[in-house]
Amino acid sequence: KKVDKPYILSEVNGRSEYETYQDTPMGLVMVKNCSYHTCTIFFRGTELFHFKATINSSKHSFCVYSTEFMLYVVDPPLSTTHSNLLTTAAGGFVIALILLYYTHSHLQLNKQIGSD
Repeated sequence: KKVDKPYILSEVNGRSEYETYQDTPMGLVMVKNCSYHTCTIFFRGTELFHFKATINSSKHSFCVYSTEFMLYVVDPPLSTTHSNLLTTAAGGFVIALILLYYTHSHLQLNKQIGSD
């Protein structure tokens, strides 16, 4: 069932390896508190996350509605920092191989010219 009231999402154990985003007409916007059913959670860490969702409905009720749920993340996607680092390392490795090949072929050519 979709939640139609604003709610606060917090991690019970104090972990910070996640980010919450709100789906807006302009795209995803990073937020601290989720509202309604358009909240998306992106994980950077692995293992167990323990969340508590509390509905902020002081205008509508005298009760505080809350629920807790746990998620076990096995294989989170790489963050952009890691993927950029891997791309840069791969590009540097390819450039180093090209330079080594060029140096090796240049030395071989000099040996052939010098021996003639």
